[in-house]
Amino acid sequence: MLDAEEIKDRGVEIVHVDAVLYGTKTEFGQCLVNSTLTFAIVTGMCVADVSENGFALGWDEVRMPNPLFAGDTLYAETEVLEKRESIYNNIFVFGDKDSVTMTFGHNKRYYTESAMKLSDPGALTVEYTRYMTLGIAYPQKLERILEIGLGGGRTIMYLKAALPDTAILTAEIDKDVVDLAKKYFKFTESASMRAVVADGRSFLMRDNDKWDVILIDAYRGPFVPFHLLTKEFY
Repeated sequence: MLDAEEIKDRGVEIVHVDAVLYGTKTEFGQCLVNSTLTFAIVTGMCVADVSENGFALGWDEVRMPNPLFAGDTLYAETEVLEKRESIYNNIFVFGDKDSVTMTFGHNKRYYTESAMKLSDPGALTVEYTRYMTLGIAYPQKLERILEIGLGGGRTIMYLKAALPDTAILTAEIDKDVVDLAKKYFKFTESASMRAVVADGRSFLMRDNDKWDVILIDAYRGPFVPFHLLTKEFY
């Protein structure tokens, strides 16, 4: 192996990150393991805990608090707060020191249904919900809101905080989703905000009330149930 001076004298082009020429001059005195590789390894180590050999999760924040060097031992830990197999879904609730996430398993992939930051539970953490709630700007009056699909209940909790005098009802087909929303996502019912366990379309067919806004948030993994997409439904 050529040392730094020999490489310089011979005019050899450096085509890789070298421990001598580069690593010794860093603040750590040696080369780091690439952070992208580190993250990929940790993710792969967690697959068996959080899925069935498939992975389709997203990340809001990635922190690398300490450097990783060649020869270090890398440990990974995941925290599954609860797993339920309901009639309709395989439900997983994950948590860390500042977040709780509900995911549904489908075809060996996992899809985020709801998320909450413990330090800011009133925020709309899942991006699409920030756009979905723009619908409340359109009606001339806003006395009654119906949401189809509860998830963790963060959207209607957000709306209730902003519109305390508005009656809000959610139709959620899966009772276990309602139970987990109350257990982990601070969802609470009141006289003017309730959740009913019912299929959204069936509920509307039986319901004679009028609603100022109907929000549809009935995802099951990557798709919306077909019977909520038909012309007849709308």
